[in-house]
Amino acid sequence: MIGYSPGSGVAPGFRDPSKALGAPVGAGRTSGSLDVVSLGLSGSLTLGFDRPLTDGPGADFIVFENAFYVGLGASCYAEVAFVEVSSNGVDFARFETSYVGPQQSIGAYGALPCGSWSGLAGTTPTLANPTLHPEIDVRDPARAGGDPFDLASLRDHPLVKLGRINLAYITHVRIVDVEDGKERDSLGRLIRDPSAGSCDIDAVSGIHFLGQAWTNDPIVLVSLDAARRLRIEIGDPQGLGDLDLRRLHTSLQGDPVDTWGLLAACRVVRADPTSIVFESAASLPKDLALVLSLSAQDQAGHLSGSTVHLH
Repeated sequence: MIGYSPGSGVAPGFRDPSKALGAPVGAGRTSGSLDVVSLGLSGSLTLGFDRPLTDGPGADFIVFENAFYVGLGASCYAEVAFVEVSSNGVDFARFETSYVGPQQSIGAYGALPCGSWSGLAGTTPTLANPTLHPEIDVRDPARAGGDPFDLASLRDHPLVKLGRINLAYITHVRIVDVEDGKERDSLGRLIRDPSAGSCDIDAVSGIHFLGQAWTNDPIVLVSLDAARRLRIEIGDPQGLGDLDLRRLHTSLQGDPVDTWGLLAACRVVRADPTSIVFESAASLPKDLALVLSLSAQDQAGHLSGSTVHLH
């Protein structure tokens, strides 16, 4: 832990930043963990990594908060935060954000689909809990819950282009609370944070680290092309036969869906011995409040995953 600057409104018992260290302690789909540190309104938490994060295939780290579903699970109670990274602890690049929910306040304890926000932490329930659910890998974007971040999305950031941030050498992750109605997304839209308090951080899980032998890991990339068609690439540098098809997982809004049913609804646009690319037959409408994640593992258990917000 590098720095903790709590804002106002942090309740006693939630001021311990060490709660953000170690593995996430998720409480499931419909409950928020209490093993968290609260940021307070507009407060921040900065975490450091002895072994720097690096830009690998797909998602590179996951931020876990204590969001939870309400009602029948169509909506989520979320407390959101900006996420920034640094290579020196001084210069920080903020991930681009998008918000497609209502512009008017929905009030404290309101709920919205978890896909209403993109590029923000705190939007998806934490499912990973090594004690209660050892079968869930805390690095798996499709199963662990939380909000994955791909360093590649920062390649055009001015600080990256100036060389002040090295995406192959990320030593710090800073999380900054979003106060309802006081911040705007990257397109200028007001961000609504339907909470009665502030973002509560459970953990940050690294996926790709400097020096890690991930170059032979599976390739999983999910994106929208210029025509808003969904593109899914699944591969392995050592050949498709190296993939463990039993551990190909997909989630929508954090909930598991049928991977093979999704792929069957797409067409194959490219295939070779090491990868296959699928594409949806139709373009998707704009401002969909949906988030889709895929993950794959190879025979040795190496994991890669990717997430796309269908904004």
